[in-house]
Amino acid sequence: MSEEALLQQYFSDLQTEVRNIAAQMGLNPTFAQVESAFTEQAAGLMTEMGLIASRPEVSTVEGLFGNSKLRITACALSDDRDRLDLFVSLYESTDRIFELSLEEAKKAAWQALQFLKHCADGSLSKKMPESGVAASLVSLIEFNWKSLDQVKLWVLTNGLAGSTRFKPQEIEGRLVGLEIIDLRRLSRMAFEGEKGESVNIDFSQRCGEPLPCVFYSDETLPYDTALCLFPGEILRSLYENYDARLLEANVRSYLSLQSKVNRGMYATLRDHPENFLAFNNGIVVVAEKVQIARTSSGTTGIKVLAGMKIVNGGQTTATLFFARRRDRGIDLSKIRIPAKILIPKSADALAGESFVTDVSRFANTQNNVRASDLSSSSPFHVGLEHIARTTWCPDGATQWFYERATGSYRTMLAKESSPAARRRMKAAVPPSNRITKLDLAKYMNAWLGHPDLVCQSPQKNFALFMKGLEEQTDIENLQITAGTWKDIVSVAIFYRSSYRLAKSAYPGEAAVIAAYSVAVAAEKLGRRLRLRSIWEAQGLSEQLKAQIAGWQKEINGILRLSALGKPLSEWARDPDCWRFVKESVERQPAEGIPEMSPAAAQEPAAGPAPKPEAEPVPNAAPAQPEG
Repeated sequence: MSEEALLQQYFSDLQTEVRNIAAQMGLNPTFAQVESAFTEQAAGLMTEMGLIASRPEVSTVEGLFGNSKLRITACALSDDRDRLDLFVSLYESTDRIFELSLEEAKKAAWQALQFLKHCADGSLSKKMPESGVAASLVSLIEFNWKSLDQVKLWVLTNGLAGSTRFKPQEIEGRLVGLEIIDLRRLSRMAFEGEKGESVNIDFSQRCGEPLPCVFYSDETLPYDTALCLFPGEILRSLYENYDARLLEANVRSYLSLQSKVNRGMYATLRDHPENFLAFNNGIVVVAEKVQIARTSSGTTGIKVLAGMKIVNGGQTTATLFFARRRDRGIDLSKIRIPAKILIPKSADALAGESFVTDVSRFANTQNNVRASDLSSSSPFHVGLEHIARTTWCPDGATQWFYERATGSYRTMLAKESSPAARRRMKAAVPPSNRITKLDLAKYMNAWLGHPDLVCQSPQKNFALFMKGLEEQTDIENLQITAGTWKDIVSVAIFYRSSYRLAKSAYPGEAAVIAAYSVAVAAEKLGRRLRLRSIWEAQGLSEQLKAQIAGWQKEINGILRLSALGKPLSEWARDPDCWRFVKESVERQPAEGIPEMSPAAAQEPAAGPAPKPEAEPVPNAAPAQPEG
């Protein structure tokens, strides 16, 4: 299928999914609400791709400030409070692909930049009411502004944009990157797992000639190797232009200049740049293609490097950028970084992905990165994927899908030979029945009584969930059964229903309220709740929804009272917040909830997560964050 045909197919699927999301969340059929559903869909895909450090909270805030119109659609703050992502959406509810004009994109970006500026300088908070979605968001940005190292503004659209990158803007001492995620980029991410344009570099243009290297090729090996000294200024500029795409195979996000190692690199660059080459371990790069040529002195050199990904050395790369931005006096022109460049020979995409994953895992062992950070090939996830594909819902006609590898759901649909076959497949495995690895960790950690972890970034929450699972079970030999999968799906249904209730009543803090209400429900209901009854019904009873809504109202009041002026999203990440909420919620389960076992109605609650009928995955305790 051609790219344009795939684009048309994706556009149709996207519009349908957006409307379905709006309907499932109980949103009003207004344009603003449907646009919020689109933002949820696009931001979720960006989170899975690793383009953003944390899944954003979607809440449209707009209005006039003086003569300026301000508008944003969503906001995300990283766990380390060093990266802020803002989003503004331009969505059209149409059945035909449309083009977004440059003027429209610039206008939307300007409105978001003005919002950011007035948050950063403190002028907007003085005009805001003390409570509400807008007040919480303004407070969050103003409270964390000075600790930020990275600020990125994303324009999201379901149309086609002629250009997807703008010149960065400086606001209150912070450089703000501007980028458009349009229909084409969304389609590529969804179908191919791509994060955007490939990172290509022509050294003959950048340096005036090929970059000297030692090139080694052995026909018995599945890859070629080049060893060289990478120019520091070029590496800095690549990070400035490509940031997350350049580091997409690296297992860590940037840890900021406050981390011990990065602080040391910064000091060396500033005070003793001549020692940087001696002190630094270098970077490891995987590239799709390399073009070898002769340098002016006749030695071997790299002329072009295409599709490069840094799989080890992300901290070094980012530190070059942030150190230079913090201190303009730092000269990177003489800085060189040792680089090992690997070029896989196989044209098989899956083999190439496996190779990058293995290189990432082993190249990063000196940084104590757990294998769970690169766990798509873990027997646990492979087992869940297999069981999901062989387990049918009670209606015998539909299934739930476990997306072990990003994009595998769309890949499954793309393999169907005709539009009719794809429609039949989507009817049997609806998009709403897809559970990703990040979803799994979110649902289970909330159910296990760790909503504070769920309120961290999805990647951090996932890593802690996997770490806890490995510590509690023999994960390599864990036998996954249909019963395990049914219980996991039941917890997913419970969480999603809770989120829809929270989104309707508390749109600005829906993610926090949902995570805490699921944890409270698991704590209060304990063994009295029959997960299998949720599986059989594929939904929650009205009585159980009413019970959850009651807990959410109580939780909202407790969180606001105990936050003591902190943004709720900040306070919710603190383990003390969960302890306070758990001790303060007084409402007890009502009588007559169908999902509660009559035989156990008088039993005291015995902690979160009723024991499943099969393997005890829903009871595995997650690890706690270090430090």
